Amino acid sequence: MLTVLALAVVAFVSTNIDDAFVLVGFFSDARLRTASVVAGQFLGIASLTAAAIAFSLLTFALPDRDIGLLGILPVLIGLWHLWKALRANDGGEAHPPAGFGAILSVATVTVANGGDNIAVYVPLFSRQTAGGVLAICAVFAAMTALWCAAGAALVGHPRLGAPLRRWGSRIMPLVLIGLGAFILVSSGAL
Repeated sequence: MLTVLALAVVAFVSTNIDDAFVLVGFFSDARLRTASVVAGQFLGIASLTAAAIAFSLLTFALPDRDIGLLGILPVLIGLWHLWKALRANDGGEAHPPAGFGAILSVATVTVANGGDNIAVYVPLFSRQTAGGVLAICAVFAAMTALWCAAGAALVGHPRLGAPLRRWGSRIMPLVLIGLGAFILVSSGAL
């Protein structure tokens, strides 16, 4: 069982390094509540995990190219945030996303960025017993909490927090657009 737990940690870390940077961007956006970011991240990781379990049960894996099409979602969300930021600079109102809307935005970006998660998790789950699958899911939940805590701590850090909060919301749309473009290109979807 220790091998399964260690494998789960390695699988999570290797597929979610990029999510750590995205989380910092979300946490630095003053318009988003911390609870919404955390809930969205958990919803996104849970969705990816459930999809991987379902695919492993069906012994069917989506081609990377098809999963890569999800890269359009962060591009669209980034463009939306960029448009709202530009509109706010022009004197228009910038409304923060509503509670569930913010959660869905974070979850959508997490899922769209999760092609590698599914590609790694499907074979991982397909070799496990029911107990192994539950253990891996518990590790993923703990690691998601750790990722969220680390992102929030960076943004709340006395020296790093102020620049992250000042520039994070301005840079986040560009990060999302870049992330989506990377997913689309690296998966072969474009």
